[in-house]
Amino acid sequence: MPEQKQETVVVEKEKTAPQADESKTVFAVKKIEFDTTEILSAEELANVARKYEGRELGLQDLNVMLEEINELYYSKKVITAKAILPPQKITDGVVRVKLIEGHYGDFKITGNKYTHAEYILNRINVKKMQLVRLDELEKNLTYFNRTNDISLKAELVPGKEVGTTDCILHVQEPSLWETTLYADNAGSKDSGLYRIGALVTVNSLNGGRESLVINPTWTKGTLAGSIYYSQPIDNYGTKVGFSYSKNALDIIDGFLESMDVEGNSEDLGLNFSRPLKVTSDIKTEAFADVHHKLSETDFFGENLLHTVLNTYTAGYSVQQNLKDGLWYANLSGTHIHGSQKDNYSNESFSRGNMTLIRQQAFSSKQIFTLHTSAQYSNSKELPSAEQFSLGGISTVKGFKESAISGEKGYYFGVEYSIPVNDTINSKVFIGLDHGAVKQAFRNGSYQRDYLTSASIGYSQNVGKNAFAKAVLGVPLANSDSVSPDKARAHFYLQRKL
Repeated sequence: MPEQKQETVVVEKEKTAPQADESKTVFAVKKIEFDTTEILSAEELANVARKYEGRELGLQDLNVMLEEINELYYSKKVITAKAILPPQKITDGVVRVKLIEGHYGDFKITGNKYTHAEYILNRINVKKMQLVRLDELEKNLTYFNRTNDISLKAELVPGKEVGTTDCILHVQEPSLWETTLYADNAGSKDSGLYRIGALVTVNSLNGGRESLVINPTWTKGTLAGSIYYSQPIDNYGTKVGFSYSKNALDIIDGFLESMDVEGNSEDLGLNFSRPLKVTSDIKTEAFADVHHKLSETDFFGENLLHTVLNTYTAGYSVQQNLKDGLWYANLSGTHIHGSQKDNYSNESFSRGNMTLIRQQAFSSKQIFTLHTSAQYSNSKELPSAEQFSLGGISTVKGFKESAISGEKGYYFGVEYSIPVNDTINSKVFIGLDHGAVKQAFRNGSYQRDYLTSASIGYSQNVGKNAFAKAVLGVPLANSDSVSPDKARAHFYLQRKL
């Protein structure tokens, strides 16, 4: 039998569109061969190839096939890969398609003045010569940005070597030192109504996003301070923190002033938090903390109350970002073990807490906020530091801070804010708050208290460094044990240095 003549066609250079004379050239295509691939499956390539095999094709037809393959790459968010037709001799109807799949080359970081490059590279979870996948890079950047106090943006540029893509990571980080001064009237008339304080934050102490926060506060009768340190311990956003606070209080007003009442308290804490699920829309987190608390109260220089508490808390939080708002929920349970002089020894208590916040923004930049919280405890005479308190600028406005408290309680508040002008630098808001508590005693009796108020307020951002807020709360209803003013003004001032 005579040997069949082999048909040979020469493709001299890579093209995405044929020249006019090339569009007239056709040849029989029996088989299409592809390079090895890390992205596309054999089935996906076969589905494309079978539409062109066994036909007479021109270069224009082959370019259409290449576009189909590149669409597959694009659908997988792989923007650094493409199919090309390399220079070749098409013999026996076999067409070879080259698949160029980009891999990471060098990584460059800019803007990381206070953060080690290794800290960032270890957490974005991509390595040199790893396949470039846009979806994975976006996922890793989202996780990083939502679990750190710095943010990253990635820029992909052609690498020095053929088939590689360099990645430039642009870092936005806060200043190393941040100092904020503040003042408010959220204190107590008995120990000083007006408070001034400072918040000094050191970000990234050693280049690993460690945080140190120092917070002294003064009133006329109170000197208080706290210090907090947190440290990331892995590449997934897990953090461990240590805290210590100390308060010294003198009664300067009221019927106890003449009794030379002084109080001191200390709190030593250890906390842990771990992100569980992090996407652009949702973040869930588990947390736990342990506290050792001491408090003493002296009358005429003699110690009458001495309380020691150890608290153990575990909880879970979730935040879901919506197109025009968010949901936030926090659930926790706390076991308390403590002793109090002349009252109880080695006694156990427990409480459960929940917080739910819903925020909805409208096209006119008006914002509706719903805030509810609650505490439940079946323990009687829960230590005062662990009770649920209501009253003040953050709960039921129009009443003094911690006007009522108890083992059980709930709070419900709504607020509607309206921008004063086209910017969001200033706004007015109206609100309605209600809450109630129940306190049980060892003799079987109990007391219920409640507060309800309406409020109107104004807030103003002055540039990026100053903020002011004033609220007028008007009591609407309350239990007989509470003696409110006809109205109460609350204010808060803040200035970053």
